[in-house]
Amino acid sequence: MMPGAAVHILDRDAAFFGVLADILAPHGVKTIVFPPESDLDRVATPAAECIVVETGLADFDGVAAIRRLVAPPAAMTVVATARNAAVEQAVASLKAGAIDFVPKPDDGERWASSILRAIEQGRARRRHQIAIRKACAAVALLPPREQQVLTAMIDGLSNKEAATRMAISVRTVEIHRARVMDKLEAPSLAMAIRMGIAAGLTPVLI
Repeated sequence: MMPGAAVHILDRDAAFFGVLADILAPHGVKTIVFPPESDLDRVATPAAECIVVETGLADFDGVAAIRRLVAPPAAMTVVATARNAAVEQAVASLKAGAIDFVPKPDDGERWASSILRAIEQGRARRRHQIAIRKACAAVALLPPREQQVLTAMIDGLSNKEAATRMAISVRTVEIHRARVMDKLEAPSLAMAIRMGIAAGLTPVLI
């Protein structure tokens, strides 16, 4: 179950809307329909956890729409579809950034599986982005000396090696290292290192 999740649909196929709504409702997912000519900024809202795009319309370039929807800043998760689609159309949709292509008509189980997977991938990506932003903010607040110690940790240096590099005492390195772990709220050395790398600190290795 994914209560509260919403799927936005770019299509004109009224029969398809009803089928998809019936398939997703038991999973707590609601569907909202947009005409293909809609402004994509209105479609790619934070409320949408997945967008279904029809790529088989003569007067609508669905593949181009997918490229726009998956690109930053929207970075949406897209499932493409078309009725009686050719292989080339599916390939083009996937190359444009759709995570799946489900032709119409198709069974409900495949649609449910594809969209639920897309929603989970989108949520995982957002969690990762939030974690990176938090890591960047936390590392940016570290004083220069503590950032140097974190860089030494990323390099895999011992406290003694870090002290030699920085021309300070081992005890001072230990103090800085403890402060880094505390300020980053890192439960382990590995987590502190991942946060430093996510924030853009790069190894020195001299």
